[in-house]
Amino acid sequence: MKSFVVLLVIYLQVWAGDTYSDLGQAIQECGAGRGGANEVKEPMDLQKHGATIFCMLNKGGIVNENGDMIENNVREIYYRKVSATEKEVDAVIQKCGTKNGKTREEVAFNLFICLQASPPETKKP
Repeated sequence: MKSFVVLLVIYLQVWAGDTYSDLGQAIQECGAGRGGANEVKEPMDLQKHGATIFCMLNKGGIVNENGDMIENNVREIYYRKVSATEKEVDAVIQKCGTKNGKTREEVAFNLFICLQASPPETKKP
């Protein structure tokens, strides 16, 4: 299986752009590691990966300190980086924007899973 660290870095590169320019520093600060012994060999799990996902999404400007989606940032990222239409972004926001969880880690984890499962169509040049 793919490392969730790699997946987070790819998402943050697409989403955050200049918001958090040093992803290597974010990875280190969040304790995610760079593969190897820290690579995830099983599906993502809230207990094992929730804090790291929260930390990475927070540093990437996707969630606030409570784990809630920062809607304006997500909209801007989808418009700028993915060239999504307003209708596509509205659908993602409606599906994923509702707080789902009791802790900030759980909320961010569930948001990440939802966004991963609900990408807007990418435009081909």
